[in-house]
Amino acid sequence: MNVLSTSRNHARRNRGGMTLVEVMVVLALMLALMAILVPSMSAILGLNQRAAAKKLVITYDRLHDEAVLQNNSFRIIYDLDANKYSIEVGEQGAIIYTSTEQREAYEEQKRRAVALMSDEELALYHSSKKPFEKVKSAYKDEVEMPRGVHLAGVYTPQYGKMMTVDDLPEDPEDGTRMLYSYVFGNGFTEHTVIWITDIDDEDVGWTIVVEPLSGKVQLIPELIEWEDTIGDVPEDGPDLPS
Repeated sequence: MNVLSTSRNHARRNRGGMTLVEVMVVLALMLALMAILVPSMSAILGLNQRAAAKKLVITYDRLHDEAVLQNNSFRIIYDLDANKYSIEVGEQGAIIYTSTEQREAYEEQKRRAVALMSDEELALYHSSKKPFEKVKSAYKDEVEMPRGVHLAGVYTPQYGKMMTVDDLPEDPEDGTRMLYSYVFGNGFTEHTVIWITDIDDEDVGWTIVVEPLSGKVQLIPELIEWEDTIGDVPEDGPDLPS
């Protein structure tokens, strides 16, 4: 009877919990799985970066071809605050700045002019403008960066440096903080450099370089400074209609 009782008690203990050896085996298996999964997650995030960068390359290529065929201007609007970009279309006569000084001088002039306008003059001013409009085509209105991917910076000559989220200029009219890159129907694309990085490690990522004369777009699997992309790129853009 005592032997039977002891056996039953032992069986109950076995059913009621795990032994120390079993706990150690489970922990070892969990650690092994983590060692396998963590590199896999890093690889997935790396693929997301590449996919996002490649999508932007294809976008510039398509916009260049469409601009020439349709004799339109396009602009890509980068919203670094929201980690996304969008595309708008406008008429051929759009003008871009060729330097930071030119952009700042124009914006200051616009601030002063707007401040002196009456309500009627402001209404006439805004109605006479030919703003860019959202593209009504196969393009999405907005393209958000995938999980783990950061739209880290944009350079064009009008900004004079790689602009990050801490450097965003504020529009004097509506207070928005956007960056712009332009594609024109005459075949000219504004020299643009974009950084796409790991959201947790901004030293790891891809560089997209848009060449102005040919419209060719390069995809580089590392982050490079915009100065290193200039080569034979002219300092000034072409003469555009006013």
